[in-house]
Amino acid sequence: ASHFDTPSDPSWALVTGSSDGIGFGFAHELASQGFNIALHGRNATKLGDRKAILSKEFPDREFRIVIADASASGPQLLDHIDAIIQSLKDIHISILVNNVGGGIGKEPFYQPFQNNSPANIDGLINLNVRFTTQLTLRIIQIFLANNTPSLIINIGSFADVGATLATMYGGGKGFIKSWTIGLARELKAEGHDIEVLGINLV
Repeated sequence: ASHFDTPSDPSWALVTGSSDGIGFGFAHELASQGFNIALHGRNATKLGDRKAILSKEFPDREFRIVIADASASGPQLLDHIDAIIQSLKDIHISILVNNVGGGIGKEPFYQPFQNNSPANIDGLINLNVRFTTQLTLRIIQIFLANNTPSLIINIGSFADVGATLATMYGGGKGFIKSWTIGLARELKAEGHDIEVLGINLV
C-alpha cells in the first residue's frame, strides 16, 4: 500500500496523456509503487490496451480509463474537465501527473510561427496550457477538501527556453515552468501538504 492511502481509501494517481511514452511510463511506475491509476487520454482503444497491460502486471491494483480531448476549445474543454472530475468522485486521488502536451496533429509540429493557423495556435494553447491549469485547479480543490498529503508533477520541456519552429509549444512549456514554481511556493507558504514538482523530460 502507498503512504498516500487513508485507512478507508486506497490512493489513486491521475496521469494525463498516459496512452504512450512518458505518461504510460509514469502510470507503470506509480502502479509498481502501490497506486491505483486513472489513465487519461483521447484514444479509447489505446487506453484499453494500456489498462490491460497494467492490469496483467499489477493484478492487485485498480485501473480506470478517463477519455477527454485536451485540445478542445472554449466551453467544451471545461465540459471535458467537469466530466473527468465527475468520473473520479468515488475514489481518493492523491497524485496528479500533468503529462499531456505536444502538438495537436492537424498541422506540422515544426513550422514558422507565421504559418500557424489561428485554430492551430488555439489548439496548442489548450493542449499545453489551458487543459493542465484548469484540471489542476479542480484537482487542488479536491486535495484541499481531502486534507491529506498530495503531489502534483508537471512534465515540462527544455523547449521552455524558447524553441524555434515550435514557438507555441515552447511558449506553453515556459508558462508551465513559471506557473509550477509559483504554485509550489504559494501552496508551501499557505501551509498546505501539497507538493508541486516540475520535471523537464523532453
